[in-house]
Amino acid sequence: MMEEKGKNRKLEPGGYIPWVDTAKGIGVILTIIGHLWYYSNIPTITTIIYSFHVSMFFILSGYVFSRNEHESYGVFLKKKAERLLLPAFLIMLIFSPLNVFLRIRNGEFYLLDVLLNMFFFKGRVILGLAYWFFVVIFEIMAIEGLLSITTKDLRLKWSVAILNFLLGYILYKSQLFFDFFGVHKAIIAYGFFVFGNILHDMNLKYNSCKEHFKNIIILSCFIAWMIAGVFCNKSVSMYALSLGRFWFFIISGITGSIVYFKICGIIDKYISVFRKFAPNTVFIIGTHVIVTAAFGKIMTKLQLDHTYIYSITAFIFAIVLAFMYLPVCKIVNKKFPILNGRVSKSK
Repeated sequence: MMEEKGKNRKLEPGGYIPWVDTAKGIGVILTIIGHLWYYSNIPTITTIIYSFHVSMFFILSGYVFSRNEHESYGVFLKKKAERLLLPAFLIMLIFSPLNVFLRIRNGEFYLLDVLLNMFFFKGRVILGLAYWFFVVIFEIMAIEGLLSITTKDLRLKWSVAILNFLLGYILYKSQLFFDFFGVHKAIIAYGFFVFGNILHDMNLKYNSCKEHFKNIIILSCFIAWMIAGVFCNKSVSMYALSLGRFWFFIISGITGSIVYFKICGIIDKYISVFRKFAPNTVFIIGTHVIVTAAFGKIMTKLQLDHTYIYSITAFIFAIVLAFMYLPVCKIVNKKFPILNGRVSKSK
């Protein structure tokens, strides 16, 4: 879900990290599966996916983040707005007529409510579209552009990450839900973002560690993820700020992401096809909910929801839909690149 193009992925100056694009590609497919799985009879799959996959995208954003030190804050913010806010705004506009139509048909049309959700004012979006993620990422980038935490030492980064999680916890437990324009989500997400940058630094620092020591860490993360995210917490939603046991959500988001990155690193050595999704995540993530919602409605009318037939069909459909997006994205990138977070070459 990060907005940078694959060729710009950096571990250190000039370095490209192939597994990052594989992680994004598989993450896109997991997102589609997650949105299809609401009507499944195997809810554990939803619990597993949502225990880490949204957090993972924020962590990965921090892992690959870099900024031109000679670039002014205004230029930096403008680029991020073009890559994140503008496509989110356009996707919202494209589907607004459908949102109005459905609300009128269901007798739920309230103009003020529609307008507030269109512009994410209350931390909500129309039609459940995932463009909220890009608004939150932009807010994170705006904060990072001012504070430059990713350039500081590890001790300060740990402090900032923990403080963000603590603030998110206080708001969550007090049920204040200060989520205007997704601010509450951004506070928690910035903690994950900074942790991703910490992970990047630690990977550089301890890259020479013995393999068996790394395997022990991965195994420990796997156990922590399963306990915190799967066995001791219910299915969560960062968008809805329905996080269950807050600290279990934080732990599972971090440990699950670490395990996921390890798995993606292994997969990337043998399969490179998932990298193709990486440059197209903005458009795919921003629009796929319309298709998955329609699929769910059709299967419900056929009375196949909450059956094994639905679960098998939904899994296959998610894979097919993801790969069907690739030729569509080629057209979008050629004709309407801004919908995929790309500025036209003519600019």
